[in-house]
Amino acid sequence: MKASDIARFLNSELTGEDIEVVGVCSLNNPKDNHLAFLNFNTFTFIGKTFATVLLLIQQGTLPVPYAMCIPVDNPRLAHAKVTAKYFIEPERMIPKGDGILQAHPYHGVTIYDCVKWGKDCFFKPGAVIGHSGFGYERDENNVPILRPHLGGVKIGDSVTVGANSIVARGTFDDTVIGDNVKIDDLVHIPHNCVIGDNTIITAGSIIGGSVTIGKNCWLGLNCTIMQRIKIGDNVTIGIGANIVKDVPDGATYAGFMARPLEEMRGKK
Repeated sequence: MKASDIARFLNSELTGEDIEVVGVCSLNNPKDNHLAFLNFNTFTFIGKTFATVLLLIQQGTLPVPYAMCIPVDNPRLAHAKVTAKYFIEPERMIPKGDGILQAHPYHGVTIYDCVKWGKDCFFKPGAVIGHSGFGYERDENNVPILRPHLGGVKIGDSVTVGANSIVARGTFDDTVIGDNVKIDDLVHIPHNCVIGDNTIITAGSIIGGSVTIGKNCWLGLNCTIMQRIKIGDNVTIGIGANIVKDVPDGATYAGFMARPLEEMRGKK
């Protein structure tokens, strides 16, 4: 469809070339002839050139140089509406008979067709991999509107996903699980997360959306990681820790509002 058609659907006007739009994308991974959105929280992208990306921008802000733009009141909401109207795809589960029993020999495993995995993987009963994540944007009446998910899940070699654990598909880009990652039972891994090689995530861990976890990490029982946090390589997270800030390489964090273990030991 044409960029002008999208502008018309959103009761707005197009600035720039009326390109053919074939899909949606994120600005982390811009694609030619795709629709993306630019919010205030993505201001770091301003100044970059998106010559072949159609951008939804905040009403009243300056157009992005050399980009095709459509001004709207809420770019994130507008992007969700356009995606749901024109680009949404039905979710399909992979039938058990499609040659994948070596990965999940137990009953009750649910895998969607947006999932790709390597060799020697093991999925336990009740695991759900590849369903849409929990992402909503409030409309003009404060009603939560679901943001469609079009990304997938990419799983490396020798990965274990425990019983009743969840790995959600990405919003636009894939959720990524590296090689030799071991995910215990009752673990929640939502959309857009990236888990590095050889990391172990123990039971009850809750990870927020768009979290990046490095290689060779250990996440203790029932820890919670806030959305968009970046955890470095070789990190240890203690039991029940709440991580609300980025964690550097090699650190050990513990506590309700988690902080470096060395700092905790220095306090009486």
